[in-house]
Amino acid sequence: MKSLRTTALVAPLLYILALGGMAVRAGGQPPAGPRMALASSAAPRSAQLTPVSAPSCPLSLAQQVKSVRAFAEMMPVFRHPRCTNCHGGVNPFVEPEIGGHRAGAMEPPPPINTEQCQDCHDQLPGWDIPGTPLFFTGKSDEEICMQVKAFAETGHGFIEHIRHDHGGIQFIAAGFKGDRALDKQSLADHDVVIAKPPGDQPGLTKLAEKWVKAMGGEFAGSLECGCVKPKIELSMASAWKGTDGAQIVTAEVKATVELTADSSGLVYTGKAPLQHGRYTAPNAGCAQVMSPSGGVLDVKEARFDIADDQRMTISLAVEPTNSGGTMTYKCPRMGPVTIPIMPWAGEWKFVHQPDLIGRDYHFDEFDAASGTAFGGERTLVGHKEVSRTVERDGLTLTSSTTFEFWSQLKAK
Repeated sequence: MKSLRTTALVAPLLYILALGGMAVRAGGQPPAGPRMALASSAAPRSAQLTPVSAPSCPLSLAQQVKSVRAFAEMMPVFRHPRCTNCHGGVNPFVEPEIGGHRAGAMEPPPPINTEQCQDCHDQLPGWDIPGTPLFFTGKSDEEICMQVKAFAETGHGFIEHIRHDHGGIQFIAAGFKGDRALDKQSLADHDVVIAKPPGDQPGLTKLAEKWVKAMGGEFAGSLECGCVKPKIELSMASAWKGTDGAQIVTAEVKATVELTADSSGLVYTGKAPLQHGRYTAPNAGCAQVMSPSGGVLDVKEARFDIADDQRMTISLAVEPTNSGGTMTYKCPRMGPVTIPIMPWAGEWKFVHQPDLIGRDYHFDEFDAASGTAFGGERTLVGHKEVSRTVERDGLTLTSSTTFEFWSQLKAK
């Protein structure tokens, strides 16, 4: 029965879709949250963060990714004990003991008598600790980044703070010395070993300049802008057609994947179920019931790279999983015939064999998007249409698939 052979062989072929990678001239918008500001930047000990405006971020998706990456390069210093211990990492308000300050992270401290600090930290007059709004402990990299933007208020101000503490007390320089502003006798008495952060102050200043440059030379938008990894969504829609002489079968499937960034902000991954649409097949006078099911669109890696001219390339690798389901025919003068879909689910892989590298399918050269917004909630930043046609055993198989990358405009 030729119509049944054709349908069984051809109709299921689209149930598996492997997605591709792309090169994008990015022009998206980032997620953003409430703008925060210091009540008094001149008095950081008592400063508080309060919302002052609606979310905003004028940076392109490329700038967002590049900015998050640039800030991450400073985190090995910010996470070093010479920084974190002062920024809430240890509690100096305990009974003095040999070694001191080893009582764990601070809660909001009582009023500080800075003269008492000088009893030990006498190599840097004015030794002090910042106020609780500037603590690093218990905060993610993104939260520390937003905290920095709120405190410094401008990109230039942040760079000058890193370069020489605005000419004030040289806490950063003391941190890079690694001696806690203790004299040699105190180091010996308290069994303290000099431990320096990685790099040096000029090097950290260059990284600060790199971060600000990535944002266009100055802080932009809300605190999240340039700090929070942009939320990116991949959508796919595919239409498939198979022909065997006069016999034609069609199918439609789509998927929407919310991608999650790794700690670098450059690599995104995610999974989502395939959503099956309309299917048709020759019926040969038989009633048909098509029941496609299952299948997952597995984005193994969407890697973002940013050039100096702000062009963004994205290399995407996927590994499709099989769909299931059945096709049932009820024909005159014979009982129902049910055909499993699974045995033929690998045909999509056959069509896309040239795209296979290792176990994953790779694609590139996505078109630059026009920046079209959708409902004010997200922006289109990449678009690609892929068509594949192959002949096999007298069958002509064609798949037309559209991929789109969207950037979330608002933080969830």
